[in-house]
Amino acid sequence: MSLIYTMARPAAKTLAKRQLEEGLKDPDAYRKKVKELQAKPLPLDRLHKQYAFEQEYADGTVYYRIRSHTADGKHVILYFHGGGYCRPLKTGDFEFGEEMADETGADVWLVNYALFPDATGMEITASAVSAYRKALLEYEAENISFYGNSAGGALCFAVCIYLRKYLPGVPLPGSIVSHSPSIRIPAAAKEQEKMNLLDPLDIILPAGFVNLYTERTDIFQSGGFEEFASPIDADWHGFPPTLAVFGTDEVFLAYLPGMIEKCRKDGVELETYVGKGCHCYCAKGILPEAHEGRERIYAYLRGVRRPEEKLSTDLKEELRRNQKKELDAVIMYRMLADRMGPGKEAEALRRLAADERRHAKAFEKITGKKEKPDRLQADAICLMYQTLGKERLFRLMAKGENDAACRYVPLGILFPQIERIRQEEQKHAQALLSLL
Repeated sequence: MSLIYTMARPAAKTLAKRQLEEGLKDPDAYRKKVKELQAKPLPLDRLHKQYAFEQEYADGTVYYRIRSHTADGKHVILYFHGGGYCRPLKTGDFEFGEEMADETGADVWLVNYALFPDATGMEITASAVSAYRKALLEYEAENISFYGNSAGGALCFAVCIYLRKYLPGVPLPGSIVSHSPSIRIPAAAKEQEKMNLLDPLDIILPAGFVNLYTERTDIFQSGGFEEFASPIDADWHGFPPTLAVFGTDEVFLAYLPGMIEKCRKDGVELETYVGKGCHCYCAKGILPEAHEGRERIYAYLRGVRRPEEKLSTDLKEELRRNQKKELDAVIMYRMLADRMGPGKEAEALRRLAADERRHAKAFEKITGKKEKPDRLQADAICLMYQTLGKERLFRLMAKGENDAACRYVPLGILFPQIERIRQEEQKHAQALLSLL
């Protein structure tokens, strides 16, 4: 992780995640807060000094049209912002929108769609559809793309479902980029289980946040468009090619396997991209982690397809680091077993070494790279065995195994074989403690 990301984590947990956790405890206070945010106008005078855009309307829905400096006049991206369908556009959306316009050669419309609690899911989707139908007056459908993050990422699919259901004669857009979408509310049991495991890594969303939408139907109403809450449960046959982007440190990563299976089942062309980062990390331009992710998004919006590029560079490097750590653990357990001599404890440590060897082989199949172990760590552990004693050292080693299991949670969602490794690392921690 970059220094900026690491330093920002405590503040993000305080300003974002803690506020949402408080919202779970007191939904009425949360409702009041979002209403205050909605009432606060955008600083348009200041934004006009930084970005080139016009405020326009589509059947009462406001959108901000950012013109690309490299536009060919044939392509447009409808940008659906995140915020749980209740938080308005932010100044950061203008920054991302302008860069998106310049990097893709398409105009970008920041769609200021209707919001909860004043609007229902039906009205929110209809608001977004109004902007799309306005775009169809100027652009061919195949030259219109949807980009959305978080709730906006799910709205991309809700709009397509709405069009199919209520306006079957209107063509669907040419492509979708869905960034950290909330595609099922409430989450399925397996998804919620994974969200609970990912919760310690997430600095923005609590694992139970989506439950707020099902528990407070007085605030979050579908308005008769039941597919709005869980667009993944609708029929996606014929939907446009889609890029799904997620971060490793977000609870919504738990949605990715279901999304992959849904697109496979319904025949939707899907590319996936996962990077080291938080919820909607590519939208946060200050983060170095966002740069590679943004380029992946821009390339897709330009029509470039890279189905083989599923992981960011830093995530690939993390896989290799974990591969090496597993090899280091092989030597560590073997050397400790040799120090102890014959007996049940030494046999137990050698069994752990064999597991770690198998783990390293599993990582090697994923990375396609050979790694060399480092004997220095094993030497250090053996020295600690002499100085700290078995009990203190084994407790430290058990903590290390549990830490590894935590690191492997997002990787286990991406690779089933790593999920098995994660579970074994937890067993290793228990085995070490049982030797005390």
